Amino acid sequence: MATATLIRTASPAGRRPLGVQGQQVIDSHRQIDAVLRSRLGAGHADLFARPERKTDGGFDWYAAWSGTVQPLSDLPPEQRAPHEADIAQKLADIRTLAAEQASRGGSGATLSEMLERATQLADTSDAYLVEGRPVLTFWGFVPEDPAHAPASFTPIGAVAKAEVAAPVAAALAAPAAGWGGWWRWLLLLLLLILLLLLALKACEPVPPVIVERPVEEEPADLAGMEERLAALRAEREEQLKSCLVPPIPRSEIPAIPTEPPAVTPPPATPPQQTPALPDLPSLPEIAQVPATPAPTRQPPAQNSCVPNRQPYEAPEVVLVVDASGSMRDSIPGAANRMQAAQRSIGQLVAGLPQDVDVGLVEFTDCSRIERDRFYSANERTQLMGRVNSLTPDRGTPLARSVERAGSVISSQVDGVVVVVTDGADSCGGDPCAAARAMASSKPNVKINVIDISGSASNPTAQCMAQATGGRVFQPNSAADMQIMVQQASEQPDIRSCR
Repeated sequence: MATATLIRTASPAGRRPLGVQGQQVIDSHRQIDAVLRSRLGAGHADLFARPERKTDGGFDWYAAWSGTVQPLSDLPPEQRAPHEADIAQKLADIRTLAAEQASRGGSGATLSEMLERATQLADTSDAYLVEGRPVLTFWGFVPEDPAHAPASFTPIGAVAKAEVAAPVAAALAAPAAGWGGWWRWLLLLLLLILLLLLALKACEPVPPVIVERPVEEEPADLAGMEERLAALRAEREEQLKSCLVPPIPRSEIPAIPTEPPAVTPPPATPPQQTPALPDLPSLPEIAQVPATPAPTRQPPAQNSCVPNRQPYEAPEVVLVVDASGSMRDSIPGAANRMQAAQRSIGQLVAGLPQDVDVGLVEFTDCSRIERDRFYSANERTQLMGRVNSLTPDRGTPLARSVERAGSVISSQVDGVVVVVTDGADSCGGDPCAAARAMASSKPNVKINVIDISGSASNPTAQCMAQATGGRVFQPNSAADMQIMVQQASEQPDIRSCR
């Protein structure tokens, strides 16, 4: 798997971010990347660098491949022109795709607006080359000053026209200067020749007008088709007759005695009286059942639990794992709570649908964010490496974890934040307030809490779940936790679909 390359770290000063439905366009990078890869290919998707927000308001911009980074503006004009033309063509393709999606309405209109605004750029100096391939940073931004128009790149066709225009104009002007005045006589001579040719053409006979009579289509062989249909119906009737149950003649129905024969009692025991059977009614005639065609056998549905959706419609799952010292406490079925959580997350990640990106929020202590990013299906091994490296020896910034999860998860698709914790915030934050803020800004996201505190009631877990319409799960063992983490993700285990 290729290693991502850090292109630049910079502040968005002088630029204004564009948004769709209350969310900045760059926060929808995963959806945009998925759509472009499926519709236009990897070359168009790789044009947009992946942004990661920093705590100081700046951004880290990454390319999805490794290589040497070079600002496009550092190249001389003759070397820069082909790359600018490539960028211009790809942006034009993306705008064409956006126009196609706009006609669909609903989610298509939202996607169209998202793609159109992603192609906006504040300055051409935000374009870079990574190992010779163009990539844009600060896409989805425009100049902060409305008087300045967004940046644009010149297509190669315009460059070629500009280079050819001057020589052609010079070539056309040269004859006029060299021939003097007699070229007018040459033009007059050509006009006279043209008039002579037209006069001769008028003397030719007018060609006849050929009117073709439309050929009537031969009628279909209706008689043959009717005979064939009658033969098929007769054949069907013969086959159905073999399926009918013939009526049983009344004479063949055996008579049932109304009384059983006398039973000779054994000598050693007193005789037993057997109650007489009631008279049985005679059997009715069995009517012929009308023949019915055999039902068509429907093929079984395949992978019925795998969602059928577009890449940009896939939900998102963000994992927040408590790494406080109390996660060393024991739980039946595992060495400690942290090990049970790691195993449960491993089982969840292994069975998630391929189009679901999984986010992980990591904190090293109460004041420092280590990492908050999403992992695609191809990066899940890397994700589990990060999860398995968590050690239970730190504080629990639960409120900040929820805040970060709410900032990275999308507002365009359904999302779930799965919080695995055994206690409250140990860094002075208010997880309940953070959950309410998430519910207000992103009503499409809910928080499901895996409460392994062992307490019958955990107010912090309850308020986070209730604020977002989520649930609280309380496993009593490692096996319970594995089942409940899967349920909390609200995603199917696709391994059971095959």
